[in-house]
Amino acid sequence: MTSPLRIGAAAVAAGVVLAAGLLATPPSPSLQPHTSGDAALAASIEQIARDGGALDRLSVARVTADGDIVTAGFGADDDTEYEIGSVTKTFTGNLLQIAIERGEVTIDETLDAFFPSLAGTPAGGVTLASLANHTSGLPGLPLEMQASALADTMLNRNPYRTSVDELVAQTATQQLTAPGSYVYSNLGMSLLGHALAERAGTTYETLVEDRIFAPLGMTHSRIILDNSDLSASDAGAPTTGYSPTGIPQEPWSIAAYTPAGGIRSTLADMTLYVRALLDGTAPGAGAMDRNLDGEGGAEGYAWLVLDQEDGSTLTLHNGQTGGFASFVVLDRDAGVGSIVLSTTAAQLPDVAVNLVTEGIDR
Repeated sequence: MTSPLRIGAAAVAAGVVLAAGLLATPPSPSLQPHTSGDAALAASIEQIARDGGALDRLSVARVTADGDIVTAGFGADDDTEYEIGSVTKTFTGNLLQIAIERGEVTIDETLDAFFPSLAGTPAGGVTLASLANHTSGLPGLPLEMQASALADTMLNRNPYRTSVDELVAQTATQQLTAPGSYVYSNLGMSLLGHALAERAGTTYETLVEDRIFAPLGMTHSRIILDNSDLSASDAGAPTTGYSPTGIPQEPWSIAAYTPAGGIRSTLADMTLYVRALLDGTAPGAGAMDRNLDGEGGAEGYAWLVLDQEDGSTLTLHNGQTGGFASFVVLDRDAGVGSIVLSTTAAQLPDVAVNLVTEGIDR
């Protein structure tokens, strides 16, 4: 089963938190057999998932607005936990929409209104709107962090250990490059999330729990800020993730960069999220609308909105950490969406798109 609709390479790359392990070794794991859920769904996507580089565990779902949810797992069930990477940005976008609806922020407010230490700096004049669609001109990461992040990634380690105070201090020294043009920025999205939390008088992790997880009943979704906290948690050992070449990766508990990619979730919880997005009951669902002018579909608050050749419109985001990949695709007009969660840092866009556009072979 192949997809007649294509998502551009730039759109796929846009969801990646950071390139995963670069050391070339033969793959150690292979995609586990189908172990849970719908056999027809598993058969529909297995070969394309293998061809896309899926190793070890994989969970997929097709969801409709009227509540028809079909799932399948390879070495996983609906409660297996994954790092969802940059799909977290959609939660941050929804939190922005919620804050606007509550009258807490306006879309044209600038960062110095939230972080006074940024007054008089280039970043201080950056608007929430430009953070939400990656047109602020801020770099993807602070310049002083880029070399260490690359080294950590190559060594299969978590590269994100910055505190919020450190993040803001580093932001004060950054120069803007081509403001108004699309430059994917984990720094910018992290600042957006913390600005919203600052205005609400709380932390980002509490904000997303109170305003999205709890209302939707997403009881198995969580944020862990530090790997030492992860090992001490009550949820058990984290699922192991793998680089595209099969190298086990250290968990990514990414501290101040959580608004850009730090949520851990399950297929069961993500189906709750996607169904609510489709039927319009998700808190902040208006973030998916074309709220902004943006290049390459970057017109929602964090969400990409892409018109297809057949006239349909897909709303989506993907994500990637050192050892995990994720994809969420919605056709809002048709009322159908898909979720792909993998313990391999290799993107599977055709699996996600096919489930929306072609359905399940039966």
